[in-house]
Amino acid sequence: MKFYKRVFVKMAEWLPDDVYLKLVYYAKFHRRLNLKCPVTYTEKLNWLKLHDRKMKYHEIVDKYEAKNYVAQILGDRYIIPTYGVWERFEDIDFSTLPQKFAIKTTHDSCHYALVHNKNEMNINDIRKTIEDGLKKNHYYMCREWPYKDLRPRIIAEELISDNPPDDYKFFMFHGKMDSVMVCTERATGHPKFRFYDQDWNRLYYQKTDREPATDVKMPANFLEMIKVAETLSTGFVHVRVDLYNVNEHVYFGELTLYDNGGFDLDITYETDLLWGRKMDLSCVSDNYASNKDKGVE
Repeated sequence: MKFYKRVFVKMAEWLPDDVYLKLVYYAKFHRRLNLKCPVTYTEKLNWLKLHDRKMKYHEIVDKYEAKNYVAQILGDRYIIPTYGVWERFEDIDFSTLPQKFAIKTTHDSCHYALVHNKNEMNINDIRKTIEDGLKKNHYYMCREWPYKDLRPRIIAEELISDNPPDDYKFFMFHGKMDSVMVCTERATGHPKFRFYDQDWNRLYYQKTDREPATDVKMPANFLEMIKVAETLSTGFVHVRVDLYNVNEHVYFGELTLYDNGGFDLDITYETDLLWGRKMDLSCVSDNYASNKDKGVE
């Protein structure tokens, strides 16, 4: 299946964004994508891909530049320290890096390595992972416009936890929190997801088979996390603010404009409608047509 998926994506590169999105949306949801009058969350996310194209979005989806963007707003307190950034793997001088670090590409989410002991790392495996990532253009999979001309690089940063920490993904609409999705058990390769509101009441936003039976505890500094998410989401119709919480220290993870690439198959249709109602697209200055005229897509 992955082979055919890659073939489809490669063949479909020549398709206009709106046509491509309609085809993928129908294939995934078995219903038409309404771009003229979008109603649901997933429809509006795909509409935003086409019509909300601010230059700063290039900055906030780049894993290195996003740190600078957030630091300008919140200071360095929430930033994971960076050890270096490079354009080629062979430019990395591993002797200058500490014994433990994380290394990843700056333009996608799939190509990374967690090094717990530099003396025992498999340099060839890491090279393959990173160089495979550098070759990929994340834009073509879901037509997430900010990734299209992003310069692929490599970043090494502090390893804030020996195991992948719980991930707190705040779903923000017009600067206000709807919910946080807590991602646990990431090290197992089979993570679990649970949604909570700002009072830590469980929200069953996902399809039944995706909902874990157990709960997780609210972090002691949860109000601080909400404040960070509210500050970073100001001025956006919607953004997902991803944070970590390690030893009661909050770290910035990333800003995500299009959750699951705009094709979240795990949430219920009721959730799709609920989140869609929270998104007011009338405040968007539509620059898709002008960009097309200039050949800037």
